[in-house]
Amino acid sequence: ESFQMISFDQTLFVPLQEALSENKKHKLVFLHLLGCHTNYSKRYPANFTMFDDTGDKRTRVINTYDNAVYYNDFVVDSIFSMLNSYSRSHSSVRVSAIYFSDHGENVYDEGDISGHDYSDHIPKSNVEIPFILWFSPSQRDWLRTHNHPVGDRLHAPYMIDDLFHTIIDLGCITTPVFDRTRSFTNIDYD
Repeated sequence: ESFQMISFDQTLFVPLQEALSENKKHKLVFLHLLGCHTNYSKRYPANFTMFDDTGDKRTRVINTYDNAVYYNDFVVDSIFSMLNSYSRSHSSVRVSAIYFSDHGENVYDEGDISGHDYSDHIPKSNVEIPFILWFSPSQRDWLRTHNHPVGDRLHAPYMIDDLFHTIIDLGCITTPVFDRTRSFTNIDYD
C-alpha cells in the first residue's frame, strides 16, 4: 500500500517551482500532499522529530502524529512562501492558493482509536479539516474591487463539496454550472 512507503511532501517543491517558472498566461497547479496520513512516522524526515516515539502505543502514535503535523506545517508554509516570492516578482499576476485536507484524523480525540476509519460514528476530528486561502496582493486587490468579502468569513462554515464553485469564481471562469451561493469568495455565498 502506498501509504506504508516513506514519502516526504517536500519532493513537490521542485515541480511547483518548475510550474511557476513556465511562461504561460494561465496556470492551475494541484499539489496532492500525503500530509499527516497514516503511517504518521513515515510522513516526516528525522530532523522534524520534535516528540520522541517512545512510551506506550497511544503516546507513540500521538507523538508521531504531532511530528507529522509539524512537518506538514513546514511544507504548507514553504509552498505559500514560494507563491509569495513568485507574486512579488510578478506583481500584476493574481495568485491564489487553497489548502485543505481531504479528511481529518481521529488521534484518540474520540474513543480509543486513531486514524480515519469509522463505522457507526464519524468523529468530529475526521470531518473538521483545515481550510486556508492565500492570496497575492494583486488578488486581494481584485477581490476587494469586485466585492468579494473573504476577510469577513474567518470562521464561516464551508463544505469542501463546494470547492469546485470557489475555484471557478477565483478563476473568473464562465460556465452555466457555476453557483455563486456555493463559492466561499463570492458576496452571494450562503
